[in-house]
Amino acid sequence: MSSKARIALVYFLLGFLLYAPSARAANALATLDIRAEQFAEDPTGRFLYASEFRTHKIFRIDLQTLQIDQTFYGGQGPAGMTFSTDGRLMYVANIFSTTVSVVDVATHTLVNQIDLPTNAYDLELGAGGQLYVTPVGSLGSIRTDIMQVDTTTGQYVGDFARPLGSIGDWGLLQISPDRKTLYSGNTGSSLGTVVAYDVSDGTPTLIWTNERTNLLNSYQTVELGGPGSDLELSRDGKWLTYLAGGGNDANGKDNHVAIIDTATFEIVDDFGYGPPVRAPSEGTFSPDNAVYYAVHSESRIYMHVLDRDAYLAAPLFEQVSGFATPGGPNSSTVELYVDPSGRHLFAATSRGLLVFDTGRQVIPEPSAVVLAAIALLGSGLRMGKGRATTCRTWHGSSSDTRP
Repeated sequence: MSSKARIALVYFLLGFLLYAPSARAANALATLDIRAEQFAEDPTGRFLYASEFRTHKIFRIDLQTLQIDQTFYGGQGPAGMTFSTDGRLMYVANIFSTTVSVVDVATHTLVNQIDLPTNAYDLELGAGGQLYVTPVGSLGSIRTDIMQVDTTTGQYVGDFARPLGSIGDWGLLQISPDRKTLYSGNTGSSLGTVVAYDVSDGTPTLIWTNERTNLLNSYQTVELGGPGSDLELSRDGKWLTYLAGGGNDANGKDNHVAIIDTATFEIVDDFGYGPPVRAPSEGTFSPDNAVYYAVHSESRIYMHVLDRDAYLAAPLFEQVSGFATPGGPNSSTVELYVDPSGRHLFAATSRGLLVFDTGRQVIPEPSAVVLAAIALLGSGLRMGKGRATTCRTWHGSSSDTRP
């Protein structure tokens, strides 16, 4: 038995014992009383934070128990959240005040407020402790571009130029895993625009945009539709999606999601669903980039397999094609998140935070404990071969349960 096969076997057995199939994965396992605006995973991958701007609260959810274990004040209308590189501080954008809240993660107490010229919506932390924040112009008295804060001094640095009409109010941000590339997307314009900046030295430099004016044809024009509603980066930083109210119109197709390769800024995949499914509004990647989950209707979250090999490599406990969410008026899903195990999908809806079983378990890089288990398994198999008694060999695979 190869080492790769042993790894798959160990994870399959552990996954089956720890996560035995129960209810259908398409049904919500839990509903938490949270009307979340945005999610943020803590650096350890153990907790999920959800901001609820109407109550000024932030909720911490234990990803093992799937329950709320902490609730604390996040500022006046908390929205976007991110963490310092050492994980000790949380930065929170405030919709109803011209500040960024600084929260001590250990105690969940407010330790500082960084002043801004206008209200804030989304934020990301780049290289060198530089924080980038999008404005909420409709509530602020001053119009700004993307704002920059130096977290090492706790001071507002200024804003920086953007392509004409690219961001606007309520802009969306994503940061690459190495914190050197900042991505932004607009939400208020029918001209759906994504911009990439090099922020490796703390001075944002434009490196790509799909804007139709094309800045004198300096960059490749990519039709992404509009207006934007969600910007999502895969965990490894390789793929980017920008969901728009009219779909991305990729390859002339409406209601589609386009997968953008961040190395070339070319569309490498696009997918969608036919009528009566509407254009996608929210989306997220599985931890292994094998699956993309997208909201395409008021009452359903769809899934699309991006990488079939990676999809088949993970133990599958139940075949799932979608997840039911509350339908009807005022029941929109505003945010999606999949935990590091790939097993649980979180959907922030106007009727509560829903938790689903995805039916699959991502195989991470083996830890020391798992490597020890593999060695023990191999030792046992070798000992069995040398005995007179028959040692039955397992011939199945993690895909045997697939229909």
